[in-house]
Amino acid sequence: MHRPNVDLGDRGYNPAHMTEVLNEMRRQFPGYFAKFLRKPGTAGFDEAIAAFEGEQQKYVEFLDVRSLHEFEDDPGAFKSEMKRKCPIIRRCLLSNEQEMEQYKIKFNLATGQELLQVTQNIAKFGRKHVKRFEQQGHERIKTVDSLGLADLLEEDYVAYGVIGGGIRSHFLYSLYPHVFPNRSQSAVWALYFLTNKKDFGFADASEFLMIDVEKGTTQQNYHYPYDLFSFYALKLYLMMKDALLQKRYNLNSSLRYIYLDTFLERIAQIHQTDINLLKRKEYEYTE
Repeated sequence: MHRPNVDLGDRGYNPAHMTEVLNEMRRQFPGYFAKFLRKPGTAGFDEAIAAFEGEQQKYVEFLDVRSLHEFEDDPGAFKSEMKRKCPIIRRCLLSNEQEMEQYKIKFNLATGQELLQVTQNIAKFGRKHVKRFEQQGHERIKTVDSLGLADLLEEDYVAYGVIGGGIRSHFLYSLYPHVFPNRSQSAVWALYFLTNKKDFGFADASEFLMIDVEKGTTQQNYHYPYDLFSFYALKLYLMMKDALLQKRYNLNSSLRYIYLDTFLERIAQIHQTDINLLKRKEYEYTE
């Protein structure tokens, strides 16, 4: 039986459950952060920021609301533009990984109109959200609802098989790295290990995993709710910020989630052998 999603429902947002998850993250954080600082440590931030800035302008141009509007008379041209100009889509389509074959098929089947409409919706959401964003207030947030990201879970922001939660978050992160964390595959895997692989009483395994029983494979939960992910991302960023302040290293809040993305990517790298073992040979990409 293929479980296409860990159906979190209300249980994932239950305050008692979230407290358990955060407490486990706090227990695991010091060990992982110590490993992160060892090699190459904070020097890795400079490299990550340079790589991010090297691509950001491409996203700024591709996701410009006015530019997107110009494609409304010819959405087919937008699909071609997306294939050529959008870095993350281009990487997916040029990938030689077997796991990306399904993605390529679904991209070819998607209509330009669908892709354009969803991309416009995401770009407009980001622009509107950032206008009311408060830097200091953001770091004081105590609840998922206070993030104001629930609307992103609606179907208006999804092109099934092509623009899912990961790519949607990457669009927003690439424009506004101080506001939106990057819910990459590595990031969700990292949360699995930061919670010590616990299921917290969920009968269908960790909320950060998806399991295909028939194939005997496991994958990060690519349907993991973005608002809930963002809440944990914020709390992890604050753990990093506090830990680095003790070492007299100040983080630039305008680059907030680049720092976090670098840390989560490192955790996934530490566990790459474990991840490969869980994924095994057969894998179907469905985001």
